[in-house]
Amino acid sequence: MNNVAQTNDESVKAENDAVNTNSNETKAKDESGNIEDYLSPKGKKLAQRKEQMKRELELLDEQIAQEVEQAKLKVKDDLFKLLDRNKLLEISPKVWKKHMDDIKKILLG
Repeated sequence: MNNVAQTNDESVKAENDAVNTNSNETKAKDESGNIEDYLSPKGKKLAQRKEQMKRELELLDEQIAQEVEQAKLKVKDDLFKLLDRNKLLEISPKVWKKHMDDIKKILLG
C-alpha cells in the first residue's frame, strides 16, 4: 500500500510541476512582450501602425541628420566665400588671433 501511495504522490507532484511549468511559460510570454497575440484585430492593426510609424521616424531622423550635415557644409562654404570676398583669407594667422574677438562679433552678430 505504501508503494501505491508513494506512486500516487509522485504522479501528483509531477502533474503539479507540469502545471507550474506551463503557467510560468505563459507568464514569461506575457512579460516578454508577446501580448500582441491576445489583441483584437483592431489592436493588432494599431500595433502594426505603431511599428510602421517607428520605422518612419527612424528614416526621418536619418534625413534630418543628412540635412544638418549639408547645412554645415553650406555654412562653411558661405563663410569661405565671405572671407575671400573681404580679402580676409590673405591675413596672417597672427593677425587672425589678434582680431579673433572682432571677427567672431562680425560673423555671429
